[in-house]
Amino acid sequence: MTLVENERIKLAATALNNIAVASVAAAVIGPSAAYFYGGAAPFVARVAIVWLAVGIGFHWLARTILGGLKP
Repeated sequence: MTLVENERIKLAATALNNIAVASVAAAVIGPSAAYFYGGAAPFVARVAIVWLAVGIGFHWLARTILGGLKP
């Protein structure tokens, strides 16, 4: 595996991890804003849990992709 291929793998993993961070941020910021503005309902909590799970999933996918790096 060449250095260029390793860098492409790292770039893809970084992009997926950035999506994971955005998903987790949406899971925290959105429901927090809804709570403070009086719109917090049980549905909001379920949506937050789904976004949190999506973020964790993307993070683990990025870690799996990084496992394919070769020295």
